[in-house]
Amino acid sequence: MSSPQDLIKDIPFMDLVKGYFDRQKDQKASIYQCTHRETDTLNIYVHGYSAIGHQKEIENMMAKISSIEGGDQWLFVWPSGFILDAFLDDLIPNLKPFLSGKSSMGDLISLLLPFLSKKTLDLINHFKHNQKQAEKFGSAHFFELLDQTLKTHKKSYQKINLIGHSLGARLLYHALKNQATHENFPIENVICLGGAVSIDEDWLGILNGINGQLRNYYAKNDLALTIKPDSERCIGQYPIALSPKAETADRQRLVNVEVQYAHTEYWLNIDRVMSEIQKI
Repeated sequence: MSSPQDLIKDIPFMDLVKGYFDRQKDQKASIYQCTHRETDTLNIYVHGYSAIGHQKEIENMMAKISSIEGGDQWLFVWPSGFILDAFLDDLIPNLKPFLSGKSSMGDLISLLLPFLSKKTLDLINHFKHNQKQAEKFGSAHFFELLDQTLKTHKKSYQKINLIGHSLGARLLYHALKNQATHENFPIENVICLGGAVSIDEDWLGILNGINGQLRNYYAKNDLALTIKPDSERCIGQYPIALSPKAETADRQRLVNVEVQYAHTEYWLNIDRVMSEIQKI
């Protein structure tokens, strides 16, 4: 007869449990080279909150990105948290006897039922912590790691496009707002997809620090941003508006694109988004 551990070993949840321990150990950012093409254009993608639960999800994201034509495709992975960690922090210590084979399925059920009925997940604090993580890794690590990666692999590009989804757009904003950190990088276009960052930020300053367009893809009915636990009005739900001081040329480089995507559907349509970029 199969043990309880055998019954669940192929369930994706177990990947998430393993991923939980990996995430606790690895709190650094990494750049993954999804393609190795001879080209003068580099596209760097930055994921959002709770996008990476385990290694297989990185591999799936890399496979999706590597299929995109036009330029080299890289993925910036940062410790964005995973939504299940909000309760795995308390659950994992109690699961250890079961995972090691020392407890029965009945023991597991007797543990989970009261846990699930009584435990109030502190998802708000979990999200806010990772929102701060996005700001930290943007301002302190993004261009530093990009510089190291370019030098290590002896790569250079004439144009670099930055694509950020959800909190990934927030990370990019904080990376770009200090122009001194990226003045030596040929940043062309910045593409925000369902961006979890305020419409009231200094977007004119971002435009002044790049050579091409700032493209904001937004959906008014984005449920994930509607329930975001603060009063911030995000560019993922609203068009960006520049101050009256903005020059006409700057206004022409700001492109707001209203879409009907759910928050997680931007990645499913990334090919379409990038094909529009190639037409610029």
